[in-house]
Amino acid sequence: MSDTIQNPNSLFHGPLIPESIMTASRAELTDLELKIEGELPENLQGHVFIVAPVGTVDSGGLPFYNGSSLLNGDGMIYRLDFDCQGKVRIKTRLVKPPDYYADLATRTGTQYENHRFRNHGITRFSLTLGLRNDLNTAFLPMHWGEDPLDRLLVTYDAGRPYELDTENLEIVTPIGSNQEWKAEVNAPNFPFRPILSTAHPVFDAYTDEMFTVNYGRSTSNFLQTFPAVFNLDKLPKEFY
Repeated sequence: MSDTIQNPNSLFHGPLIPESIMTASRAELTDLELKIEGELPENLQGHVFIVAPVGTVDSGGLPFYNGSSLLNGDGMIYRLDFDCQGKVRIKTRLVKPPDYYADLATRTGTQYENHRFRNHGITRFSLTLGLRNDLNTAFLPMHWGEDPLDRLLVTYDAGRPYELDTENLEIVTPIGSNQEWKAEVNAPNFPFRPILSTAHPVFDAYTDEMFTVNYGRSTSNFLQTFPAVFNLDKLPKEFY
């Protein structure tokens, strides 16, 4: 019998995944110059934008120590700048829609923690405030006709996209008005309505149109993703 069959572990010959890719810091950096090994191409210029989840106001970063999904958490924007030949600078900013500040104000240990958000799979939900729009998944670059500036959206599968200021990395405005988006659950009337939209909309450069969806599920199916709604005996004592 071959060694490969005798030892199941020998079936996996690839390198182990480094633990460093499962960790993340929520620290925001401004124009930090990176150390480079070797030399950059002389004609390299422009910017690289990256977005990724970096935990919540409760976790202080990744990984979560309670087993929550790494895909849950606030988005962090990373911008690598190649404007100076031979140098790379980085700037990072947390994505902060209005519900981020509600999450911050109701985190564990505050006077409003009865309304705090909790992780449920890849979503973060408050029974009194509604659903977080984490904006941690992808970007959509857009350019309209004669407009001299490119525009950039940051997206999430459980929330409407926001336009991003590419200079200061702060969000500018959500896409569409409140009346144009249908919430997954309308009762109770949450301040932060559960709106489901794709994290991968499309921009048509020929027609100058952005295409996205506002999808939904049945109310009973949706609520099953939040066990606390049905297991009332497990609700925090403040809801008794």
